[in-house]
Amino acid sequence: MPSLDFSQAWLWLQWVIAVSVVLGVVGAGIKVIPALWRMLQAAVIFTQSLTELPNFMKRTDATLSEQNATLDGQGVKLTKIAYQVGPNGGGSLNDSVSKAVVKLADLEDGQAQIRIDVGAVKIDVGHVKRQAIALKKTTTETAAKLTEHIELAASNRIIDQTPKHKE
Repeated sequence: MPSLDFSQAWLWLQWVIAVSVVLGVVGAGIKVIPALWRMLQAAVIFTQSLTELPNFMKRTDATLSEQNATLDGQGVKLTKIAYQVGPNGGGSLNDSVSKAVVKLADLEDGQAQIRIDVGAVKIDVGHVKRQAIALKKTTTETAAKLTEHIELAASNRIIDQTPKHKE
């Protein structure tokens, strides 16, 4: 069986082995050092966070107290707004809208009545136009007949006024 004693190896082989071991350690260090560095950074950040935790809790408590005070003030404002928005006997936005809706309905009813009245007036105007046309026709015909009658009467008078022959 061969011997595994390092001292019995050739000198050059000893150097090769030593350099390989050193390179292996350096190579492993290059791979391991960044991971160790990240772990060290995380540990430092964690430690800093733990030291800042009491201050953070104080700020959070103060912020929550301010927010509670703000919410309480907003609750009062919301109550006032709810009073103005809901029906309250005449002064709220809801009451004003209700009144406006009733007035709008009245206006729409009045507008419908106006449309009906305008329709009736249009019918009456049409009837009056037809009567005016008929009256104009009758007047024209009557004027023509009257003129004819006057002319006929005038010619009859002339005939009647002619001297009669003495026989």
